[in-house]
Amino acid sequence: MDRITLGRKIDRIVLGVIIDKKYLGAIDLEPIISEVEVSLVVNTGFTVTATVDPRGTVTPVLHYGLTTAYGSTVDATEGEISEAGTVTFTVTGLTQNTTYNYKILAGETETENATQKTANE
Repeated sequence: MDRITLGRKIDRIVLGVIIDKKYLGAIDLEPIISEVEVSLVVNTGFTVTATVDPRGTVTPVLHYGLTTAYGSTVDATEGEISEAGTVTFTVTGLTQNTTYNYKILAGETETENATQKTANE
């Protein structure tokens, strides 16, 4: 394998995109979702924040509902993103004292199901 040095032609790259001067295609990197937290709970909704590294351009979406079939969605307040950072989802119009399931999707990446109960008053 050739070593990469300044001024030399690169024949091989560690990721394997170029091997023996043949382009094998781009490597698609999936978004990363981390640090999911519920930051505000009221009787008719809640706010969820998460750190998303889109590794491209994505619109993060929170799916929520009474079951893991979800049924409702809300886009991140930030809309489409192309740089890593914190995104916010504000879920409103819910029933008080009720447990909701939710998960976050960004591109093909999704979090595991989580639950949040709305406040009683």
